Amino acid sequence: MNKIKRDMEKEKYWRTTIAKWKQSGQPIEAYCRSNGINSGTFHWWKRELFIRDCEVITKRSSRDTDQTCKVPGFAEVKVFQRK
Repeated sequence: MNKIKRDMEKEKYWRTTIAKWKQSGQPIEAYCRSNGINSGTFHWWKRELFIRDCEVITKRSSRDTDQTCKVPGFAEVKVFQRK
């Protein structure tokens, strides 16, 4: 089995798994625990599929800037103490 086919099968599995999680209404950690899924792997695939979907949307609507996806990340925050 070639790598592309394996990746497509994994993607299908994780899209189905994430859809089932959304339908369950459970927090991710609880869903993963009750279904024997590694939560780190779940989070990785959730983010990976989000990115893949954004790439498809961006390619389809490259002329329309309102439909670009924002990838979640971190921002530096400085905290100052009042005197």
